[in-house]
Amino acid sequence: MVKQVAVLGHGYQCTSALIEIDLDYAINYGPEEIISAVHEAVEDANKECSSHSTILPQMVKILPFSKSLPSTDKGTVMRKKAEAMYKDVVEKLYKDFLEGPNHTLDTDSSSWTPEQTESFLVKSAAQVLRLSESAFNDHSKSVFDLGLNSLTAIQLRNAIAKAFSNVPQNFLFQHPTISSMREALLSENHVDPAQVIETRYQQTQELAQTYVERAKDDFPVAKNEYEIEKKEKVVMLSGATGSLGAFILRDLLKDASVKKVYCLVRGKESDLYSRLVKAFESRHLDSSLLENDRVEALPMRLNEPYLGFTKERYEQLKEEVTIVQHCAWLLDFNMTIDHYDKECIAPFYNLLKFAYRQVNPMHVHFISSVSASAGLGPEIEEKPLPFNSRVAMPMGYAHSKFVCEILLNYLTKEKNFPCYVERVGQVCGDSKNGVWNTSEQYPLMFIAGGSLMHKMPKLDTDVDWVSVDYAAAAIVAIMIRSSQLSADEDNSIYHIVNPRIITWDDVLTAMRSNGMKFDTVDPAEWVNTLSKDDTNPAFRLMSFYEDSFKNEFKMPIWQTKKTCDTAPILGQSPTIDPILFKKYLSHWQSVGFYNPK
Repeated sequence: MVKQVAVLGHGYQCTSALIEIDLDYAINYGPEEIISAVHEAVEDANKECSSHSTILPQMVKILPFSKSLPSTDKGTVMRKKAEAMYKDVVEKLYKDFLEGPNHTLDTDSSSWTPEQTESFLVKSAAQVLRLSESAFNDHSKSVFDLGLNSLTAIQLRNAIAKAFSNVPQNFLFQHPTISSMREALLSENHVDPAQVIETRYQQTQELAQTYVERAKDDFPVAKNEYEIEKKEKVVMLSGATGSLGAFILRDLLKDASVKKVYCLVRGKESDLYSRLVKAFESRHLDSSLLENDRVEALPMRLNEPYLGFTKERYEQLKEEVTIVQHCAWLLDFNMTIDHYDKECIAPFYNLLKFAYRQVNPMHVHFISSVSASAGLGPEIEEKPLPFNSRVAMPMGYAHSKFVCEILLNYLTKEKNFPCYVERVGQVCGDSKNGVWNTSEQYPLMFIAGGSLMHKMPKLDTDVDWVSVDYAAAAIVAIMIRSSQLSADEDNSIYHIVNPRIITWDDVLTAMRSNGMKFDTVDPAEWVNTLSKDDTNPAFRLMSFYEDSFKNEFKMPIWQTKKTCDTAPILGQSPTIDPILFKKYLSHWQSVGFYNPK
């Protein structure tokens, strides 16, 4: 039935497909049979894809019989040419999906009872997730725990918007259970955002207390006798396929004092090593460092008994590993603390139990975020946080890091368990090749504003961004220097930010020096301009930019004296200037993200 397919999606929030029908075959079938056959073929293809590459039914466009996809003499579809040829079709496909229904409501829900509303929500969620309605019997359970992701959340939100008006784009992230959705939809008064934030802070405070109470029983006071034992350094590292993690792994393997690195990697066991190689190659790192027995990829299954290993393997690793660096974490500013607890905090707690030994526990390092301490004051010291969740920024990501910092400080202070927190700020592309992930907020802003809209927001903010290679080098230096030290609360917190602070205007100057032409405008105008162009790659983060600019918050200064004393390399990190910014643009151009013309 399907003759050719052009799969599109670069620069968009999700994947789409243009389908050319085999006319000789399809002529014998009716329209409904053709559509059904195409969607079956797409479903089969989805089984081989990762969840973020899945093609949803709404994102499939079957071309009219009179239309075809451009292809080479050998029959290969010319994807970019196809996207240009059907530009209007593709843009409408994404606009209809991302913005949802903008017409009159399909269903009158004005007289619905709470039970009818819940029934509608269950039916809609079951249809989107392809589950039986019985899977939603517990109305207090998050739909994200049942398989909803950022892509299918758009689908479900659009389904809800067919029956209820004024359903915001982030509705499901704010109200992730059937019960909370029902309450929000039936509330005559719109939910007070300030009250939602206050509730989240209370939940975070209670969750931190819960983990501390658990730790009181789970971790006896340890003995520190590292000077006597002096084991060789064996590291267990998570997050090595990410940007910061890949550079940390590179630097660990270049350090002769490190005997071995075990990398916890998500995915099929047969793909784990190749994922490390791909992470290195995509960042122009020397992948030959991975070609020896000093590095071993292990499946990351922190929620399973014995971390997914056999009991014997678990005990062997527990005896061998001396340092744990937990770099892996979900980065989704929409998710709430409840979701982060299940996805990140609870698994990390299991990793801490693995790292604990009655005598000489492993040295545990945790990549935290400056967002966990941003509300502490105008200048943040390299000290543990007070037990007050309001020092964290009002989002689940920051709340999750706060909970872990509180827990780690308790273990260090009360249980003699040496735990270290590296609070990381904004990490930018590396200083050599300028590799910076194109899906992050600032690369999207630079290209959206400097290259497409020719407008950049005027911001009153200091810039303490640190190049990823220097951030990793500093973290590894801290790991190595602390590897034989006893638990010490006073020397357990480090700030991975650039000690050399520049202004936002300096960043704009670097952009202009590289040929980008733009006006500086108020943030509100910038967001308004962005909102009118859903083909702009930054459109996917519009609600994030809107919230960030609406709640203008002067970021504090994070002190770095102690960190620079321990890891002097941090003080050598370059600031964003025309030379470094040119490297970013060159990389983005090489991957098709930036077109200087």
